[in-house]
Amino acid sequence: MGDARQGAQGGHSGTIAEGLDLFFELSVDLLLIANRDGTFKRLNPAWERVLGYPLADLYRMSWADLVHPDDQEHTLAAFRRSNPAAMMFFENRYRHRDGSFRWLEWSAILVPAESVYYAVARDGTERRAEQERLRASEAYRAAVQEASTDAIVALDADGYIVDINAAGQRMYGYRAEQACAKLFGDLLVPPERRAAFMADLARYRKAEGRIVEFRVEQVGLRADGSRFPLELTVTRLESGPAAFATFARDLTDAKRAEEERRSLEDQVRQAQKMEAVGRLAGAVAHDFNDLLAATTGYVAGANHPAGHVDERLEQMKRATERAVGLVDRLLAFGRRQAPSPKVLDVNVAVGELEHLLRGLLRDDISLQLALAPDVARVKADPVQLQQALVNLVINAREALRAGGRLRISTSNVGLEAARLPPGLGAQPGAYVRITVEDNGVGMTREVASRAFEPFFTTKESTGASGLGLTTVYGIVAQNGGTVRIESAPGRGTIVQVLLPATEDASAQVSPPSSPASTVLLVEDEEAVRQLVRRILEGRGYKVLLARHGGEALELIHQTDLPIHLLLTDAVMPVLSGPELLRRAIALRPAMKVAIMSGYTDRPAVTGVPFIGKPFTPAELERRVREILDAPLPTPHALPK
Repeated sequence: MGDARQGAQGGHSGTIAEGLDLFFELSVDLLLIANRDGTFKRLNPAWERVLGYPLADLYRMSWADLVHPDDQEHTLAAFRRSNPAAMMFFENRYRHRDGSFRWLEWSAILVPAESVYYAVARDGTERRAEQERLRASEAYRAAVQEASTDAIVALDADGYIVDINAAGQRMYGYRAEQACAKLFGDLLVPPERRAAFMADLARYRKAEGRIVEFRVEQVGLRADGSRFPLELTVTRLESGPAAFATFARDLTDAKRAEEERRSLEDQVRQAQKMEAVGRLAGAVAHDFNDLLAATTGYVAGANHPAGHVDERLEQMKRATERAVGLVDRLLAFGRRQAPSPKVLDVNVAVGELEHLLRGLLRDDISLQLALAPDVARVKADPVQLQQALVNLVINAREALRAGGRLRISTSNVGLEAARLPPGLGAQPGAYVRITVEDNGVGMTREVASRAFEPFFTTKESTGASGLGLTTVYGIVAQNGGTVRIESAPGRGTIVQVLLPATEDASAQVSPPSSPASTVLLVEDEEAVRQLVRRILEGRGYKVLLARHGGEALELIHQTDLPIHLLLTDAVMPVLSGPELLRRAIALRPAMKVAIMSGYTDRPAVTGVPFIGKPFTPAELERRVREILDAPLPTPHALPK
């Protein structure tokens, strides 16, 4: 009891010491009493929790052992600036037992009488990390806003501009200081749309509940007064200095891309239509050609009494020639003719035609040639190419008034894959462009889209066949190129013929002559079979006949006669021409072969000479002679 009373009456300092002990034990902050040399006199248990070291280990250290090297100088500086009994505030990093560092926020004071420091530290590591995350987030949002390709304009509740990002400044043409504090509707919306926009803004400002957003296709107004299409999204914000955020996307490129896409789709549809019509035309011409082959041969081979001309026979001959020409043009359009490509200079081809072209034009039409001197070579059929140019000039002539001008130019051009409409047959690469340009009446878009169709013509009074541009289309496509047409009423027409450039400088060599011999003729059409037999036998050839491939193979097996040439039609029942050639060559490797047809997707089977129907007797004899006189093809060049 006495001891207790004494403690109560005279032990006041002891009670304070006990309270200080309890305070040290319970504090969640780090408490410190340290000597001036930095050694620790007293630490509370919070040090173990924050830094991970046992207190016994910490008492053997000083602050210099724990403070981050980069923070020691400014920690000493904080002490040096302090006056005795003045409170010090600073931050530094203390090393954790695991090697990491914790940020400590210090409040300290020097007690000169005791020559010790009393200090309290709070662990600020998490707060600092959160601040860093916040700063990073704000920096990220700011970076995203500035990097955005969309214009972002912040508005207050009344529609005044609070902020505008870099994309918005570029899009609208105003600097931030010029736009801020201005009404969005007055500055960036065309006059006729301002009232509606501000009404929408007021309505959405009063809306209750969640964040409100509306999106419209709008017209933007730039600082220079120009207008542009945009997609505008307006979002109502629930907090912050701005009431609305507007996001504007310039649709100029998108609108242009959409127009280009629709144009490409139209071109693809047109190409598909032309391909379908071409196949139909070629199919009709195929059957017609077999009949014409016989008619042409018999009319051409008919004998007249001396000094007498049968007028009826002459009329038949002229009608047959016209029919052959018509089928040729249909085949050219359907890409079913067999071209004879050569490496040629288009400038030379155009130059050779100049006199003829001027003769085709009226005296009141001027013709100008602008031929690039460095134009590349192309590999094309020169006769077909010149036919196409003649057709283009005749077509232009009909559109030219008195005093009209026609210009033919050549140039090199490159076609990139990204700029090529799909389905038009052209491949990326180097091309030679032949442009035929007139200043005539021009065509509407609808007429221009049908200009290459067979039998389509606007020249009703002239009795035109409507196959002029059709033939051009087929010839150019058959020679690996493409043709484009641009026209508008009153602005003339531009037709561009694009042919692939080539570096092939090979020249054709005339084969030596040798005597004719035995020909195995395989043809399913009776009239054509008898005509060809008659022509060849009339030139001294021995002719063996077969109606189809099966008969031809039997004949090859059965006869001991040498067969110098197998001449077969391409499309036959039982066995096709190419398959017959493959089997026949295996039986008689020394036998030469040729294929003939008025209809084929390719001008010839690879490695095999081709004879196109119809043909005159002289043409057939010449081709057979050339094939027989030519060297025997190497095995790898023949069909497998």
